[in-house]
Amino acid sequence: MIAGRASLSSETHPGDAAELESEGAGASQRQYDSLDEALRAHRIPLENYDMIRRIANGIGSSTFFGTSGYIRAPRDSGGPDIRVSYGYTNGFRSAEEAAQVLGADIELWRSARRGLWGVTHPVNNTRGRGDRMQRRQRLDGGACGSCGNRLPRSGLCDFCS
Repeated sequence: MIAGRASLSSETHPGDAAELESEGAGASQRQYDSLDEALRAHRIPLENYDMIRRIANGIGSSTFFGTSGYIRAPRDSGGPDIRVSYGYTNGFRSAEEAAQVLGADIELWRSARRGLWGVTHPVNNTRGRGDRMQRRQRLDGGACGSCGNRLPRSGLCDFCS
């Protein structure tokens, strides 16, 4: 369990699912000389640089590739790549790993990449979908008292039950 104010969601991030659709063996990638070069090329807001640098350092990534939709940061030690998009990053092995790298004051969610987690950046373009997200929140069953994940309307946790 994560201490602090981490916000957990069992829903995937809206852009995360689109990322899966754009994957493919034929996808072209450009290798960048540095993380900052990659962030500039992908027009990531300056306000997000510190968080993304902490992620790259925390997971141990020193190589960065650009795709049409995100920056791919392979882990130097192996394991799932970290993917940096305009308003979020995904590829954490667990909510605990994300909290260990970034601290407790983060917005966490399950990635569409099976078994992985993502975080929302301070500056993002996902909050503009307020009406849809607010409606979704009204329809859910709240948060699980054991693990903190969103409950379906049935009120039974998919992860603890």
